[in-house]
Amino acid sequence: MALKVRNKILLAKSEVTYGTDPVPTGAANAVLTRSLELTAIEAEEVERELLRGTPGNNPKLLAGVHCALTFQVEIQGAGAAGTAPGYGAILKGCAHSETISAGVDVQYTPVNTNEGSTTFYVYHDGILHKITGARGSVKYTFAVGGIPVMEFTFIGLYNAPIAQANPTGTFTAFKAPKVVSNALGTFSLGGFAAKLETFELDVAVERTYHELIGAKSIEVTDRKPAGTLTIEEPTLATKDYWAEVLAENELAVSMQHGNVAGSIVSITAQKLQLGKPSRTEKNGVSMLQIPFTVNDDYILKVA
Repeated sequence: MALKVRNKILLAKSEVTYGTDPVPTGAANAVLTRSLELTAIEAEEVERELLRGTPGNNPKLLAGVHCALTFQVEIQGAGAAGTAPGYGAILKGCAHSETISAGVDVQYTPVNTNEGSTTFYVYHDGILHKITGARGSVKYTFAVGGIPVMEFTFIGLYNAPIAQANPTGTFTAFKAPKVVSNALGTFSLGGFAAKLETFELDVAVERTYHELIGAKSIEVTDRKPAGTLTIEEPTLATKDYWAEVLAENELAVSMQHGNVAGSIVSITAQKLQLGKPSRTEKNGVSMLQIPFTVNDDYILKVA
């Protein structure tokens, strides 16, 4: 019987001990995803380079076998302020802390030590791929007229696939998203309420597969948050972003999506540095597309 491409489901659970499977279940740990892609075997091919008196290919050996996983999750609140969203375990696997203030909000911000890890179960129509010790990065995209999404990229430790029926997933922790719009959004850059079209932030957590005799792991080595924003070009008298770029200023930024408790998601940073702007247009209106870097850390708040 042929395997069905759409019969895929992802489970994710934070690990207590690095690389030890915490056994996620469909009832408690199912993740509502889009664009789920698994590279079940990621490895370096080492050629044997043998001389046998004839031309031809040499046998290859695999070194550093591990897994890679990418997927998207829609950005939405948790349904109630101060409740962790369904994607919380995944963000903790991206070298983020989770701080819950009951009845108020849940905040995620990058950490510099003791990074968390995640076990993923990737079911492909009756074939289960377990990925342990996974660590990842996240990219946020907010675009007017579109569904806001997080794009996750993970690498993790390889486990041989097994035959196991897909579980039934419970997705109640994942609320229906709202399209990015004027009615639901606010944005401020350098103390000015700029008119925003798109905002993308790639946290760019750098990870590497690390193997020694006696140990193997996914290690976080750096992060370099950066992104791009597109705003309606203001008059110079209103706000001169060209001058901000030349002055090499670090600006505060605040972007919020949603305006009802339980459905609010916001991103803030205090030291965003703008790169070289370029002009584009939307509906005949002049727009500025500006790359940026985040020179400290940012906070993702779910309220």
